[in-house]
Amino acid sequence: MFYHLQLSGEAASPFYQLREELATASGEAGLTEAELNSRIMAIESGVIKDSLNADAIYMAELPLVKAYKGKYPYCISIYTYKKGQPSMFFKCFLTETGKKMENDYLSRLFKALKYRNDEWAYNEDTYLEESYKLFLRIRE
Repeated sequence: MFYHLQLSGEAASPFYQLREELATASGEAGLTEAELNSRIMAIESGVIKDSLNADAIYMAELPLVKAYKGKYPYCISIYTYKKGQPSMFFKCFLTETGKKMENDYLSRLFKALKYRNDEWAYNEDTYLEESYKLFLRIRE
């Protein structure tokens, strides 16, 4: 499930949100801003940014005190941003084996997502019509 957060000012920045999440997850309240910033990878140009059609992508590996569900010791937090669009937030949990394939998994994720260029607006009638076509219409 995705939630669109309506924030303003610096708090609306995906970079700021990721920085706060990293500080909380690390449990190291004494980290300086420079130390937090050095742990965040910002992608503001290049193939990944272009394929996603985002203005910026921010990623950081979050430290987990205990492996998620007992088998996922790694967590990558990803925040994407495009002006005028909702930000997207993802958590990728990886096993030891998955960590070795991290680049492949992230590449697949970024290829599967794309911000649109046009002004998109939710249309209830179109939604119902398309839902009917996909799920409710009896197939001949």
